[in-house]
Amino acid sequence: MRYIRFIIIIIMVVSGPSNYLLAQDEDSESNWDGQDEQMLLSKLSTDLRDDLLKVKAVDLEQYNDLLHEVSYSHYDEYLGYMEASERERYETDKMVEQIELQTEAISILFEHAKDNEKNNLITKLKTKLEKLFEMKEKERALNIQMLEKELAELKEALSVRQQHKNEIINRRLNELIGRDDYFEW
Repeated sequence: MRYIRFIIIIIMVVSGPSNYLLAQDEDSESNWDGQDEQMLLSKLSTDLRDDLLKVKAVDLEQYNDLLHEVSYSHYDEYLGYMEASERERYETDKMVEQIELQTEAISILFEHAKDNEKNNLITKLKTKLEKLFEMKEKERALNIQMLEKELAELKEALSVRQQHKNEIINRRLNELIGRDDYFEW
């Protein structure tokens, strides 16, 4: 049941806010309507937003690519449909995506930086990579918890089915030979 809800959320996300998913026009200088760009930037952490704007100043094409990646990762309006564990996983995934985008932005800035700025960018990049590592480990721990819970549910279902083996077999037998009328209303 939980997987069905997750699939529904994914479908809602994919078919949802299409105003973020703007077609890329290679002839234009910027692919983003100013309002859409500001809306996307407003949903980001201050650090990431600042780094993206710095990238915009040095390489507009890569800025557009990064902003396009951002457009696929912000669907907070669906949080109300998620269970607490799904919400925690979503928030962790969102943080991982933002930190990964920020590391990409910092590496772009590093390519365009002067020699005296590169050490600061390396330090900043290393700090972000350490944070990213911690978040990915948290993500793995959440995956383990989910799998352990699912395993416990499967073991419980197996146990119940074993206890009711004869009843299950008799129901299926009656279905196959056409004698399942007594179960209908």
